[in-house]
Amino acid sequence: MIIEYTFITTALLLLIRAIIGPTYADRVISIDTLTNIIILFMVLYSINIKNPIYLDTALLFAMISYVGVIAIAKLVKK
Repeated sequence: MIIEYTFITTALLLLIRAIIGPTYADRVISIDTLTNIIILFMVLYSINIKNPIYLDTALLFAMISYVGVIAIAKLVKK
């Protein structure tokens, strides 16, 4: 129960940082960390309900997140 509240609190703080971040780097890092927390929550949920379909979804989400962060980094670099 405490773990879920920790995830939610951290996610809200990262969302606030993504909205009011003074630089693009702050926003990209906070969104990347937020997606990692969501992926971790999906994996823990999959283990909890003993259904491996969410592991595939978490893996796909991780790959899309990685490509998105690389694309944003290249866009910011220009």
